[in-house]
Amino acid sequence: MKVSLNSRLLKILMTMLLVSGGVTIWSSYLDAEEEIQELFDAELARSARLLLSLSQAGFDKVNLSELQGYLQENKLQDALISEGGESSAGHLYEKKILFQIFNADQKIILRSDNAPLVAISDKLNGYEDVELNDSVWRTFSVWNRLMEYKVIVAESSEVRSELLDNIMLRLVVPYLVLLPVLLILLRWAISHGLKPIKLVTDEVSKLDERHLTDLNIEFVPEEIKPLITALDRLFERLRLSFDKERRFSADAAHELRTPLAALKTHVQLMRADEDAKKFTNSLDKIMQALDRATHVVDQLMNLVKYDEGSKVPTLGLLDLRELSVQISADLVPFALEKNIDLSVAETSGMQVYGDASALGMLIRNLIDNAIRYTQFGGEIEVYFSQSDSSVSLHVSDNGPGIKDDEYAKVFERFHRGEGHVLSGCGIGLAIVDEIARLHMAQIRMSKPEQHSGLHVEVVFNV
Repeated sequence: MKVSLNSRLLKILMTMLLVSGGVTIWSSYLDAEEEIQELFDAELARSARLLLSLSQAGFDKVNLSELQGYLQENKLQDALISEGGESSAGHLYEKKILFQIFNADQKIILRSDNAPLVAISDKLNGYEDVELNDSVWRTFSVWNRLMEYKVIVAESSEVRSELLDNIMLRLVVPYLVLLPVLLILLRWAISHGLKPIKLVTDEVSKLDERHLTDLNIEFVPEEIKPLITALDRLFERLRLSFDKERRFSADAAHELRTPLAALKTHVQLMRADEDAKKFTNSLDKIMQALDRATHVVDQLMNLVKYDEGSKVPTLGLLDLRELSVQISADLVPFALEKNIDLSVAETSGMQVYGDASALGMLIRNLIDNAIRYTQFGGEIEVYFSQSDSSVSLHVSDNGPGIKDDEYAKVFERFHRGEGHVLSGCGIGLAIVDEIARLHMAQIRMSKPEQHSGLHVEVVFNV
């Protein structure tokens, strides 16, 4: 299962944002509810005490029935209420606030137009929640010191609920609207924060076993520097290991050449000796084994030569067809031993930039490989093609070919296909791959269109 650090950080931060936002909104809701309750309770108490004070100061000097009439006359009119809930004549919340004033005999002497004729609360003094008209009302009752007047002020809980709902709406809606914006900002911030890791990744992806250099990345965060230091140490150890391997291959191949040459000379002398005629068959097998060992050593030397990471071919303008003719001429005797028809197509203008020695080795190994694996009496054709941006070398044979799933494996060192018992050593195509890489060329393998066998195309950019 693939795990993206970007996605993981985004999920963690979004979860934290949602949880913290939810906790913040919920705590704000509770705080707002408490403050609203206290504020409205304080308003109820202040209104009740004001009415009680007015009652004590003026009821003995006014006509209560006339005052009640004025209250009825000046009550809130439904027709004056605008759709927005407010008008110059009043407010909808007026219907959700009422008061009652009683005398010492518990008889009502004054009330708001929306108040019932009986006391809505039996509490002597203080707050109480009561049910009225299928709604909960918050009441505050208070008597004066001489128990002459009692005032009850009530407010519908809908007033408080609506206000609290409006507050919550103003908290939640902006938060929900800002969430997508925060998501975009978080994605940008995470991508920007992880950019140094991408830089390190890009630099490491440019390296291979032949070019292991120290990472030179400036302006990286302190958290990334230990990773870069560890990678540089790893690359240094790998460089030492690869250099040791190349030196071993070169030294071993070099040391083997002398004793092999000496053995070959002794075998040739023995074959010329009249007394050794009866051992001719055995000496021929020894000679074949020595030839194969010598070929392996030569190929190892070439592989070490072109496998050096710091080695860059000396580029010059070369005629690919002319070079192929020269190499083919050297290999004709080997082709004739198997009665193979080796041909190089007539063409001109096939010029590429490359190293003559390296490209000669590439062509030699492709043709030599075709000769070794093509059956007796077979055909090998070397031809060329070009486009506006490339020149291609083609080597095609009608031998047994290789399976499709073997195409990538044949470039591995010492790899030999199934059933091959010939004298190849499995290094030739590895050398071809190295030389092609040094020339920025591409190798393509396929089956010939007209017959069985193997078709190898090397594409050079021009």
